[in-house]
Amino acid sequence: MASKSSQSTDSSSDAGRKAPWRSVDGGPSGRLIVNSRCFVGACRKTYSSVVKPHHLSVIQSMIFGNILHFPDITSDRPMLEFILRRWMESVEFEIGLQVICFTAQEVVVLLGLPLSGEALDLSLKVGSDIQNRYLEGKKVDRKNLEVVLKEMSPKQDEEDITDFVKLLILYFFCCILFTNTNNLCPKGLVGLVDDLPALARYNCPKAVHRLIIDSLCSAAIKLQANSKQVGYVLGCTPLLPVWIYEHTGYRCPLPSRHAIFPRVKRWDTIR
Repeated sequence: MASKSSQSTDSSSDAGRKAPWRSVDGGPSGRLIVNSRCFVGACRKTYSSVVKPHHLSVIQSMIFGNILHFPDITSDRPMLEFILRRWMESVEFEIGLQVICFTAQEVVVLLGLPLSGEALDLSLKVGSDIQNRYLEGKKVDRKNLEVVLKEMSPKQDEEDITDFVKLLILYFFCCILFTNTNNLCPKGLVGLVDDLPALARYNCPKAVHRLIIDSLCSAAIKLQANSKQVGYVLGCTPLLPVWIYEHTGYRCPLPSRHAIFPRVKRWDTIR
């Protein structure tokens, strides 16, 4: 086996459950259906239709301002299966002759978010003013948020603009950053947007990394067991193909995009 790459610096202690301690071979091709729950296309379409010039100054002042208009990157089933079949241990992939670690530090570089601050507990239910005022009695999911965002979009009062951005961040969580099987925004995140500046206090890359790793481990176990169930890779799965391309050189961004930061935005239109 090849020696481990030194390109990553984060510890494997960030990982959740352990996946098998070898490459996952699984059963016959197509036995396990591997899926992502990311809705990049829907998020981009909604962003383009509801975000107006009067929103931009508030969006750009937020910690997520550079990535809310996420690049057109998707992880289709063949790519996810390719990734999953090369998954090893708890944070590693075997790709060709390389064994490469996928760490929280990689998420930092790709998304441009700081690897510091308070830990996020996605399962911790906290009260939410924004939910009570705009989604009382409703699920905080992609469809309901789309309806509210369309209603709020034309409003130009300062308070309305701030509320719109709060709802837009929740929508981004649902569609891309913290996706899950039920399309709901994780309940531990709903109340956090009530105080937009305070979002910078939380360690989002570590939570994004943990969600991806835990779901990879779960899907790898199903694949090894020749399960006929659907294996979901959750969280911000578009980061995985970008990360693989950057480490293997299999694809490169256009020369004109090499200086763009965060790095995920160099890779628009990967399919």
